[in-house]
Parts: sequence; structure tokens; C-alpha cells
Amino acid sequence: MKTWGRILFSNMDITDRKMVEERLTYISLHDIMTALYNRAYFEEEIARLEKSRMRPISILVMDMDNFKAINDRFGHQSGDIALQIIGTILKSCFRSEDVAARIGGDEFAVLLPVVNLEMAQKAKGQILDGIAKYNKTTNGSPPLSLSIGCATADKNESLEEAFRLADEAMYYEKRTKKILK
Repeated sequence: MKTWGRILFSNMDITDRKMVEERLTYISLHDIMTALYNRAYFEEEIARLEKSRMRPISILVMDMDNFKAINDRFGHQSGDIALQIIGTILKSCFRSEDVAARIGGDEFAVLLPVVNLEMAQKAKGQILDGIAKYNKTTNGSPPLSLSIGCATADKNESLEEAFRLADEAMYYEKRTKKILK
């Protein structure tokens, strides 16, 4: 007697579900306005890098100058566009292993693994050059400006402390700009 086995085949297309999962993962790690990493991801990276041997690690902390004035004078859509432009400039200035993030309303930060303070200062200059180039082509859009502080954590130095020092340097620069105006 001959028996024939049976095979049951079920086919389900999960392409849409996978695309939704990928989108949700992206949203959980990125700031939707700027496409940079978000604060949660940035803080996770600080914790991860704190334990790594990749030193020195530099941190840039940035705050847009006159963001409230841009929103008040030109409208919130102009403020959103300004944030997006800053995001684009930041993405163009850094390596894939660097972590550029929007960490607050008009605040940004970048983690630079294996970058000393001198190299971090050069990165700061690249950002400022990118903003200056943009400002030359604005055609009536509000000019952009960033205050930027940087600090470096060498061997056995805390990234949290480097972040605090970079933040202080950024606020010092911001106060200096206000005094000069």
C-alpha cells in the first residue's frame, strides 16, 4: 500500500509589519524634527562609552542663539526649519561613529569617540563654517547661530563630567555673545 504524505504550506506577507517595526525602531532612537539621534539614545551611548576603552572621547554641547526670537518674529514653522537646517549641518560635519543628537528644544550634543580636545575644536570650527555658509545664502530667512562648548574625557575621566564642562563652556560662550551685542 502506498501512502502519500501531505504538506501544508502557509504563506503570509509580513512586509508591511516589518516596515512598521523598522519605523518604530527608528522613531524610538531619533528626533523626528532633525533626523538626529534623540536624547534617550544619546544618554545610552554615554553609558556605553563610559565603560569602553575608546579614549579620549570629546563632547560638544550646542544651543541655538536667538531661537525664541526666530519663533516669535518669523513663526514656529521658521523655527522648525532652523532646527532642521542645524540638523543637516551637524550630520554633514561628523563621522558615522560619532553620535549627533538633539537633546532638547534647541539644544544639541555630539559624542566624538577617540577625538582629543584639539580635534574637537576643529569639529566646532567645521560646524561654525557650515552655519556661516548657510547664512550667506538665506535670502531673507533668519540667520542661524550656535553657541558651542566642548570638553574631553581622557583615561579614567567621566563622560558625565566632560558633558558638564562642555555645557558650562557653551553657556559661557552664550553669555559672552550677549555682552558683545
